[in-house]
Amino acid sequence: PKYYFFKRNEYLFDFSSQFVNFIMRFVLSLCLCSVLRTGMPVSGFILYSPLLSAFTVPETLLSMVITGPDGGPAGSPEKDLEFTRRVLLGKQTGEDGSDETKITSSNNNDDPSLKSSGSSMSNNGNNKIAFEKETVLELTQTLIQTLPRKNSVSWFGNLYKDTFTGKEAAKLFCEKFEDVHNEEDAIKFGESLLARNIIHHVNSNSDEQYDSFEGKSDKQLYRLQPFHTPKVLNSYRVWSSETCASSDNVMDVFKRLEAMFEKLESRATDSAGKMDYVAVANDPDYPAFEESVCEIQSVSMKDMDGKTKLAFCIGMYNLMIKYAFVKVGIPSSNLQRLNFFGGVCFDIGGDIYSFNDLENGILRANSKAPIALSLPFSPSSDDPRLDLIVQNFDPRIHFALNCGAISCPPVKKYTSDDIESELQLATFEFTDNEENFSIDEEKNEIQVSMILNWFSSDFAPSKDILPESVVKFVRGEKKEKLQRMIENSKRKPIQVTFHPYDWGTNASNLKQFDSGVLKPNLFSLRALVKKYISRNP
Repeated sequence: PKYYFFKRNEYLFDFSSQFVNFIMRFVLSLCLCSVLRTGMPVSGFILYSPLLSAFTVPETLLSMVITGPDGGPAGSPEKDLEFTRRVLLGKQTGEDGSDETKITSSNNNDDPSLKSSGSSMSNNGNNKIAFEKETVLELTQTLIQTLPRKNSVSWFGNLYKDTFTGKEAAKLFCEKFEDVHNEEDAIKFGESLLARNIIHHVNSNSDEQYDSFEGKSDKQLYRLQPFHTPKVLNSYRVWSSETCASSDNVMDVFKRLEAMFEKLESRATDSAGKMDYVAVANDPDYPAFEESVCEIQSVSMKDMDGKTKLAFCIGMYNLMIKYAFVKVGIPSSNLQRLNFFGGVCFDIGGDIYSFNDLENGILRANSKAPIALSLPFSPSSDDPRLDLIVQNFDPRIHFALNCGAISCPPVKKYTSDDIESELQLATFEFTDNEENFSIDEEKNEIQVSMILNWFSSDFAPSKDILPESVVKFVRGEKKEKLQRMIENSKRKPIQVTFHPYDWGTNASNLKQFDSGVLKPNLFSLRALVKKYISRNP
């Protein structure tokens, strides 16, 4: 199927699937109309809700592209995504380019000109919040606590999650913000939030409506940025392009993010090493991490050298796995894991990656994932990520990437300067473990991790010569035994078996992963029928 970008939509559409979606809607709508026309009680029609649930089709397949200020998608060929971290409160930018009242990011360490000196949020005693110069983080948190989040259903069967109407927002702006005195101020405030990607239109297809805030409408729906692209982990806010991290300090940015999460992790981990992932999500410092990790939106891998890219991508993969476990939950079945590793995404430099994309597309030099039928990035496409794949694939990445399972290699720190020695050490430590690599010289058998089975082509052309290929990844007595077995292999072939993989985690308390949370909008006939019943009791 061919893919197309639509200017006023933040999603990448699969045309063929949308056509099927349309046909399903048409047929089911005819069925519903027939039921209503014949006088059959609508409540009787609801008895077939399990059947209707089977035809609940997602409105979009890939909510992977974050919108830019002009409404166009990130990475669009027509226009690059422009991020901004400045938010106006009630006043537009002056002709001289200055902002009389603005909000700046809470972590502007790399850009002193954007620091929020003297910023404060005060309560004047009448339950209204007065803003002078406030951080995006604090404003976003205030809006999350202030604005309602409901699931709204249109008459076309679209279910819009976590939304509010313009009328609801305008009323609450007047009630909660001291600088918003009337409806006109509320509309200006709403337009400033729209312009700076703090909130987004959800159900508007009109250019005029898209660029304006409908503060009097109870039909126009809006959504806060933290809930707008739930498939993208680091989408709590839209980061500014004017503070892009250069390739020289990208590892410093990552180290800061890693340190922030380690603090959250340490407070939620017990003496037995078990982690309460729910407690991390409720930690008061968690929103600050959610905002800070959005800085990765401005990190470009284009100018990274091979060692920096290798260290950065391994570290990002391991960090984002833990972040995903907190934010969207932990998968517990093979189907859930398939949706998790292929559906949960993150934004690096304006390009959207799933865990499969980062591992198989970038680190494995665009190789097929196990059981996959196609390459992560199509060579015949103009996918910009093709230019970012590593040039010299190193199979030792499999001993460094941690997917959160007990059988995974342990998480370690990797640096651009010492990545070679760090990977070698990680490899030896992995194969030193008898649960990952064991040798029975008497039986002429080796038993290795299932990882070497899944990615066998990365280590050897065939299973028969796997022992010869992995001898360089072991050390000490194991290496001596394996070398002797290889020397005698012509007389007696080495038997290779694989250890069972333990998908358990270190969680003491967790949220169960459900792929439904990755979709901001759905088509649901069941919800549409319920809406009809509520309007026509």
